[in-house]
Amino acid sequence: MTEPVVIGTIHALHGFLGSGKTTLARRLERELPAFRFSSDEWMTTLYGQDPPAEQFAEFRTRVPTLMRRYWVRALELGLDVVLDEGACGPVPSGTP
Repeated sequence: MTEPVVIGTIHALHGFLGSGKTTLARRLERELPAFRFSSDEWMTTLYGQDPPAEQFAEFRTRVPTLMRRYWVRALELGLDVVLDEGACGPVPSGTP
């Protein structure tokens, strides 16, 4: 008899800037518990607070691809995952 396959649960959050996605994602991370993957945090960690505008689109497509490698593996291991898909974009000049 083979053992049942255990796959974690994915909690995917997507919404407008400032709608509370990351706040909810952090709460779920603690309460479930789960691994949290925040695209905005990965962008900042990998490319800094203000990546060059001409490279932003390329960087923004790399992050979900890289994150996917890790959250898919976590699910395969039976771990819950919270995906915090931000709506980050380049900051317009003159924005504080």
